[in-house]
Amino acid sequence: RENMPHRVRVENGTLIISPRDERKWYDHISIGDFYEQEVIDIYLPRDTYNALYIDTGTSDVSINKGFLFLTMDIETSTGDVVCSSPAAGDMEISTSAGNITLKELNDAGMPDLETDTGDISITDVNCFSLAIESSTGDITLKKY
Repeated sequence: RENMPHRVRVENGTLIISPRDERKWYDHISIGDFYEQEVIDIYLPRDTYNALYIDTGTSDVSINKGFLFLTMDIETSTGDVVCSSPAAGDMEISTSAGNITLKELNDAGMPDLETDTGDISITDVNCFSLAIESSTGDITLKKY
C-alpha cells in the first residue's frame, strides 16, 4: 500500500483526492489474506459547503454531524454509507452491495437512496421528500 500515494489538489474551490497507483503489475498479486485496509480521514471545519461528491469502489463512507451541504452525491460499489449531516437540496446516495444509514438529520432536503443488496435504515430524519429503492435489502424507517 505504501506504493500507492494520493494526489490532493484544489480545483475551482473543490478539494479533490485521488489515488496515484504507481504499483508494478506484481504488486497487484496477493497470496492469502494479507490485504491491508486503507483509511483516509478528511477533517474539515464544521460549516456549510456547496456540494459533497464522493465516488469510491470498495470503501465505507462516514459523515459526522455538524456539516450542511447544499447538495450531496455519494456513490460506492461495496461500501456502507453512514450520514449524520444533511444536504439542503438533492441528497443522492447509492451503493451496489452496501448498507445506507441516515440518522438524526433536520431539514435534509430530498434524500434519494438506492442499494441493490444492502439494507437502508433511516432514523429520526426530517426531510421535504424521500425516495428509496432496494432490490433485496431491508428498509427501516424510525422516528424517535
